[in-house]
Amino acid sequence: MKINNFLFPFAGVLSLLAMAPARGAVISNVTIGFEEYPFPTTTTTITNGGGSTLAASTSYNLINDTTGAELTSDNGDLSDFTINFTSSAAPQFSANNRPRIRFDENNGSERFESQKGFTTPTANNPGDRQINTITLRFEPHIKVTNFIGDFTSLNSDTIAWEYSLIGFLRPDGTLFSSQPTINPYLNHTSFNNAGITSPSQGWTVMDSKLTTVNVGSNDVSAGTDGSNDDFILTYASAGLAPGTEIGGIVWINVAENTLGTSDNNSNPPSYWNSFEFSGETVPEPLTILGSGVALGFGAFLKKRQKGIAAKKSEA
Repeated sequence: MKINNFLFPFAGVLSLLAMAPARGAVISNVTIGFEEYPFPTTTTTITNGGGSTLAASTSYNLINDTTGAELTSDNGDLSDFTINFTSSAAPQFSANNRPRIRFDENNGSERFESQKGFTTPTANNPGDRQINTITLRFEPHIKVTNFIGDFTSLNSDTIAWEYSLIGFLRPDGTLFSSQPTINPYLNHTSFNNAGITSPSQGWTVMDSKLTTVNVGSNDVSAGTDGSNDDFILTYASAGLAPGTEIGGIVWINVAENTLGTSDNNSNPPSYWNSFEFSGETVPEPLTILGSGVALGFGAFLKKRQKGIAAKKSEA
């Protein structure tokens, strides 16, 4: 029997399988508080400021891909998301080991900590920036349609101006819109001070300038925390419609050296405390196709064997 003739009955099956939408398990309000099994149990430095940009990356398996439930131990299926960490090179007047990103274990309150810091400069308002960036990327088999993030100390009262931006990523990892521009302190017009949290789709900004006052003088003073200093990130806060599919988020945390020559060191920390997400798992297409073909072949062979047996009995 020719192989083409043998496979011909499955052409329709293969076509239907290719067109059929894949349905996975529902993921409902899973909360990752960073106390789960894959995360460190002690305070751990991830990136440490030095002469060049430093980066690290870790993947995590915390969702049962079959049931959509949160895992308490590794079940051996696919990793569900990856977190990338980057610290910029340390500019002049940087405090020791700044900038850096740490996993902070604080009496049972686990979180990622962005550390920045400057020492007393030799001229007022040097303007150099330290930047820590944490990017969360969900893997392709995790379809996320709602996300909430809990952050603290993003735009605090300090003599080194501190600000943050958080952007949602599309499923392919690109941004929903271009990153908002934050100009140097003295030239920047604050979005938050004008009552704006989301200057463009997919972005939230924490950039109050009331946190740092008398910039340009010898003696800079801390002002008041920004209105979004402690922030709960939601779709609504970033101008995304309910149910929008996302591929992750990027958190950019910055300290600008606005110190004067009479100021002492400034070391403002910022924290990512937890996140919650909902959506569904997406079965691997080849797995679905393979299962369908196997069932199709089984049914076909069984029917064919019956036909051969019938012919033999007639003979």
